[in-house]
Amino acid sequence: MYSRNRNERSRSPDQKIKLHVTNLPVQFPQGQLITLFSNYGPVGKVRVIRNGPKGFPLRQHCYAFIEMENLADAQKAVEDLNTRGWEVALSKDSKNALSRSTEIMWPGCLTRCSSLRVNVRAKVIKGLVHSFLKSRYQIDINHRARPADLPSYPPKFIITIEAAEEDERTAFMEHIHYFQRKDRVGVASFEGETLFIIPPGEKAEGIYEKMRLDQMLGGMWGEKEETPRLVPQLRAIQGVDEIFKPENTFAIAPAP
Repeated sequence: MYSRNRNERSRSPDQKIKLHVTNLPVQFPQGQLITLFSNYGPVGKVRVIRNGPKGFPLRQHCYAFIEMENLADAQKAVEDLNTRGWEVALSKDSKNALSRSTEIMWPGCLTRCSSLRVNVRAKVIKGLVHSFLKSRYQIDINHRARPADLPSYPPKFIITIEAAEEDERTAFMEHIHYFQRKDRVGVASFEGETLFIIPPGEKAEGIYEKMRLDQMLGGMWGEKEETPRLVPQLRAIQGVDEIFKPENTFAIAPAP
């Protein structure tokens, strides 16, 4: 039976993801950080650190911490801005919290055709602990799809699924062999979202290379996000399109 105690080590939904931005000009405006990161998702607290450990002003560069509500948004900001000249990373605290969240094991059962049922456990590999891990004890596979029909971009949420106990292993391997023979993936729906159940093979290994042959992969994809458009207020600062590099965007004009 499902117990909420198993998720006590998970990251609280109220705990923000914190990003660390380094190598900023010392006069970098805090408001522009808020505007920029809001282009990727909801932003919480923002702190720009302009003084060193002893309280003296930093002379060459400052750094900042930005809180974001959603891990996927934070990861998108990190990936996109780092390709544009910024230096952005998850803070040490957020990395540690996410590392602990991947230790969560979800005990439940996997069913196919309503009657074929096996007890399993799932481990979160990527993304936040999804709501179905908190509210359900059963994954119902009610459709099939071709591996080629899966999106080509990375999923936002990944779990590995394996037999809960050794005596369940044979039944679980039958599920794996079924999907391999059919060259199909399983499809399960949760609250308007779709979880694809992927057997071992080229497709699964392309998503998670550490997957074992006695596991299946669960993946959820969101809509593919386009690169955020430039914020008009930021573009207006310099009157140029290449505004993403902080040293270009916020260079202080020389005194007349």
